[in-house]
Amino acid sequence: LLQTLLDPRSAPYGNSCQWFWNGTNQTPKSPVEVTKLISQACDSIYTQSPRLRNELIARKSISSAAAAARRCLMEKMLMFADQEKLDIEGFPPERSMYESVLHASGLHAYDQSKGIWRFQAPPSDNPVNLRPCWDLLEEEIFTADVTKMEVQNIFNRLAEAPYGLPEGVHPILFTAFYLFNQDDLFLYREESFIPDPQPAHFELLQKRPDLFTVSG
Repeated sequence: LLQTLLDPRSAPYGNSCQWFWNGTNQTPKSPVEVTKLISQACDSIYTQSPRLRNELIARKSISSAAAAARRCLMEKMLMFADQEKLDIEGFPPERSMYESVLHASGLHAYDQSKGIWRFQAPPSDNPVNLRPCWDLLEEEIFTADVTKMEVQNIFNRLAEAPYGLPEGVHPILFTAFYLFNQDDLFLYREESFIPDPQPAHFELLQKRPDLFTVSG
């Protein structure tokens, strides 16, 4: 019924509906043209959106299997940041998340001067286009008045235009940002300072970001 309602073709295929963008009738003639119109509108609205090629994690709500893989990935991030591929062996689901989010974006890269792998700010020209989201984290957290920021509010900003970062990626990006800036960041759970954040804290952050605040 919905397809018929939104189909610009006449009956019996569609409902002869009109499609407008920026106040102008776009006159699409087929469902394919409607899809192209919606895609163009999204490109115009979400100008800073990343390009993540991973169906497991690039979602608003991820499956239980994907959540388990993300949990494994974040544990590896916290424990093996100096290792190639975060010491992930073989090709489990978390490996694909690592390759598409952390490696492809340059967030996890080899430091020639120190001879180790480490987290870093993604290069401005990285193909995943995660730099705008990273810059937003810096803008929100490193404020002049050293204000505690609710992690959930930061995630909400990342999800909004012009970023549109899929919610499944929020904890991964935040963890990478924390690891890169851990000497300058303070993480709190329910207003209590966490002097030495452990994997269990970040596991909880995935489920209940509303319990955490951060300041720089």
